[in-house]
Amino acid sequence: MTTLVLLPLGSTALLTISIQLQYWIFIHVGCLQWTNV
Repeated sequence: MTTLVLLPLGSTALLTISIQLQYWIFIHVGCLQWTNV
């Protein structure tokens, strides 16, 4: 029963973390490219 509850929570947490990581990488790569130009 607990696994059924924890699974969606864990997947949403992983999804949020991956989105934040992609956003952070995108911002930093954009800043690096901006300064290189």
